[in-house]
Amino acid sequence: MYKLHNNQRMFYFFDKVGAGQGALLTGSVIIPRKIPVSELQAAANEVFRINDQMRVRFVEKEDGVYQEIKPYEKKELEVMRFESRDAMHEWCRGYGTIPLTLDRRTEGAGTPKSTWRSGGVSPVLVMNLLIHKLKMRRVIRKYGMTGRAPGACEIILFELPDECGAIVKMHHVISDAWTMLLIANQLLKILKGEHPEAYDYMEIMNTPDNYVGTDRYLKDVEFFEEQRMKCPESTRLWPGKVTTFDGSRSTKTLTEELTGQIKRYSVEHDVSLYILFLTAAAVYMSRKLDRDMFYFGAIASNRSGVRAQNSVGQFVKQFPLLLELDQNESFADTLARIKSRSFAGYKHKRGYQSPADSAEYPYDLWVSFQDAVLSADTSAVVTQYYCNFVFDIMIITMEDRGAEGTFKLHFDHNRKVPESDADELFETIIRVLDEGTADDSRSIGSLHR
Repeated sequence: MYKLHNNQRMFYFFDKVGAGQGALLTGSVIIPRKIPVSELQAAANEVFRINDQMRVRFVEKEDGVYQEIKPYEKKELEVMRFESRDAMHEWCRGYGTIPLTLDRRTEGAGTPKSTWRSGGVSPVLVMNLLIHKLKMRRVIRKYGMTGRAPGACEIILFELPDECGAIVKMHHVISDAWTMLLIANQLLKILKGEHPEAYDYMEIMNTPDNYVGTDRYLKDVEFFEEQRMKCPESTRLWPGKVTTFDGSRSTKTLTEELTGQIKRYSVEHDVSLYILFLTAAAVYMSRKLDRDMFYFGAIASNRSGVRAQNSVGQFVKQFPLLLELDQNESFADTLARIKSRSFAGYKHKRGYQSPADSAEYPYDLWVSFQDAVLSADTSAVVTQYYCNFVFDIMIITMEDRGAEGTFKLHFDHNRKVPESDADELFETIIRVLDEGTADDSRSIGSLHR
C-alpha cells in the first residue's frame, strides 16, 4: 500500500470536492473487422489482469490517502450494439462526461475533512456547480449509469454491423493520455495472441532514487528560479474570474495537403512536430499578449524506459517554460531557439514543484502534442472524447491521426473564452505553420499578416 503522489493527489482532490468530471479520460478503439464477443471479453479481462492500477482501491487514513491493489476477478463486461460509427461516437460524447465513482474505504478516523476544503471559491461559482450537478444527474439517468460498480476504470465492449471494439473510461488519478493508447495497443496485441508487456505502476513510482538534495536537484530548482526572476509577470491570456467549470472543445482539422507539407518539413529539417506546433502557438500567444516574453504550460509524460512506457498510471509532470521571441527572427531560427529552450525545460522538469493553488500558476495555456497512432494495428482507430468540464486552464493540442492522413487541433477552454478567440487561435496557428514551413526564411513577425 502506497501513498498518492504528485498529480495523483491533485486529481483525487478534484474528485473529493465534486469536480471528478474534470478528471476523466474516455476513448474508443474501433477494430475494422468482426471478432467474437467471447474473444473481446477475454482480451479485455486480460487487460484488467495485467495492469495493477486498473484494480486500485483508495484508502483514506489520518495521515493521507493510500492506494491498494485488489486481486484480479473476472468481469462480465457490458456489450453495446450501434448501427454506425457516428451513433457510437455520439453516445460516447455523452458517456464521456459522466464521472466515475472511485472505489475507496476509510481506516480509523479517515482523512480530516479540512483537507477537502477549497478556499476562495466565489458564490457564483458555487451556484453554477450546484446547477451543473443537477444537470449531470439527468445525464446519468439518461445513460442508465446509476448504480455502477465503483472503480477508477471502466471498459464497455461494442459491436457495429461490420466492426467491433471497446470504450474505455479512466479517472486521471490512474491515467494520462499515453495510458489510453497503451490500453488500446495491449487489447489489440492480446487479440492477436501476443503477450504485451505490463509492469506494476506502484513499484515503478516508489523506487527510491535519492534525487532530492543532489547537485542535479539543485541545478533543476535553480533553472526555474532563474525563469521566475527573469519574468515575474504571469502569462494570462484570458484573465478574469471563473464563474463556471463548464468546458467547451473547439476542433479544427488540417487539410491533407498542409499536413503532408508539415510532415515533410519536419523530416527534412530534423525538427519535431511538437516544436513546429509550439512555435506556431507561441506566435499566437505573443500577439494576443502584445509582448515577446511569456510562459506556457509544458506537459511531460515522464515515461523514460521500457517499464514506464508499458505501465498504466499517472506519470504526467507539468511545469512552466519561459519563451522569448524576436519578431525579426526567421521562422527557422525561431524553431531552433524554441527547440533549445524546450530541451532545457524538459531536462530540468523534476525541479519544478507545482503550487497548491491553481491561481498561483504563472500561465493559463498548456500546449500538448498527441500521437494517436496504434502501433499494434494501424488499421484500428482510436478516438478520445472531451469531458465538457475544465478548470481555469486552457489546453491546445495537436493530434496526429496517423492513417487518416491529417492533423487535428483541439482547443479545450473554459466558457469565459469566447468562440471568436478559438477561431483566431486556430487561424493564426494554421497560417503560421503553412507560411513558415513553405518559406522558413521569413520573419515570424511577417507571418499571417
